[in-house]
Amino acid sequence: MQIEGPEPRVNDAWRALVVGCFMMLKGDSMNYSAGNAYERLYQAECGDSTRALALFGHTKAAARMIPPLLDYTRDGLKFHNAGFKLQTLSHYYWLTRDAAFINSVHDEWTREVNRVVEGREKESGLFPREQYCGDIATPVYSLHSNGASWRGLRDFAAVLEDMGEQQEAARLRKVAGDFRQAILAATEKSERNDIQPPFIPVALSGEEQPYETLTASKMESYWNLIAPYMLGSGMFGLGSARERAIIDYLQERGGVCMGMIRFHQHSGLFANEDALDDLYGLRYTIKLLQLDEVDRALVSFYGKLAQGMTHDTFIGAEGTGLRPLDEFGRPMYLPPNSTAGAFFLWTLRYLLVQDWDLDDDGKPETLRLCFATPKRWLSDGKTIFGPISLVIRSRLSRGEVIANVDLPARNSPQQVLLRIRVPDGWRVISAKAGRRRLTVDERGTVDISVLRGKERLRFQVKGA
Repeated sequence: MQIEGPEPRVNDAWRALVVGCFMMLKGDSMNYSAGNAYERLYQAECGDSTRALALFGHTKAAARMIPPLLDYTRDGLKFHNAGFKLQTLSHYYWLTRDAAFINSVHDEWTREVNRVVEGREKESGLFPREQYCGDIATPVYSLHSNGASWRGLRDFAAVLEDMGEQQEAARLRKVAGDFRQAILAATEKSERNDIQPPFIPVALSGEEQPYETLTASKMESYWNLIAPYMLGSGMFGLGSARERAIIDYLQERGGVCMGMIRFHQHSGLFANEDALDDLYGLRYTIKLLQLDEVDRALVSFYGKLAQGMTHDTFIGAEGTGLRPLDEFGRPMYLPPNSTAGAFFLWTLRYLLVQDWDLDDDGKPETLRLCFATPKRWLSDGKTIFGPISLVIRSRLSRGEVIANVDLPARNSPQQVLLRIRVPDGWRVISAKAGRRRLTVDERGTVDISVLRGKERLRFQVKGA
């Protein structure tokens, strides 16, 4: 994927971060960091780093990184790991349609599918107790682990269906449907609607009470890190009241600063006090983009660029302090960090090109172009539907914006939307593709689903 935008710092950042992710490889294994105690693999985090490279077109390299992820084990987190293994495989498949690779790791994904299908308790339909998270060993009935594994199973059932494995796909889809109902039933019994915003716990069965301020204690801070994973699972449905409750809780209880997730470990460790653990906000920001809450997503994007990395060298860490440590600047915890870089790469890609499953069946069907760009940028790279090229030129002085688009031919999306985000004080008043008039909404969005191949679009714009 090649991006050339009007901001040199953004162009420099994404290139440096792609290189940085590759530099943290050990053989074919994506590591969390290098040269310190984090020079090792963690499932969800390093899966996100691998997927970032795939999103930027390095799909062959990503394929080599997936087997170490599938082989990874960690006591106390087997269901958490299983869910993210299946999610990573599914994401890779939709980007590539590489059925041969999926078949080549058949034994590995079968093991994880069986773990999810057979690992649930008969009475509750949920997993037995598992660690709250990697740093909190307390065993809980985890809404997060159940949601992550539901998402992995549902998505992988859709992959198998696309590959022609109809019988197994139907079986897993049925299991996933029952699993989701059990998750929603348990959530209904555990959520707290007597406060505002409502509180959605990680630990089910009344074992986790609402938090007043999300950095006031260690447990509050760790809820803050895990909550975006619950958003990312999609288990509650896009735009549902429960998704809104989690977002509002993060935003209104001190969980977000500059669009990034807050963290205060209360351990005395210099870099984890009054800090940001921005990489754990990836799914918070992606959810904002799915909900088309562009301005808040852009705060995350520029917050990460300004505060979440070193200036000019673009090194990220797991934790970044908000207070200066000394004359050299703010503290950072165990840099470099591949997933910290992945957060910026994912966000940049989805500002430009969004290939979503918006009808909640596990199969992406909607392609949205330039829906969250802060400027008119050029993008050229792979999507879930195939390669796409887009060039947008702003000619405000002439009252127009021109878009040249080469739409994907491999797998045509059901819906393709293009948005032209003009500067404040300007608005898009009409749009045409050749002689075809297109309906444009108040946000500069046009539906171009009927177009095929290479098209030139002209948007008429008007100043205030």
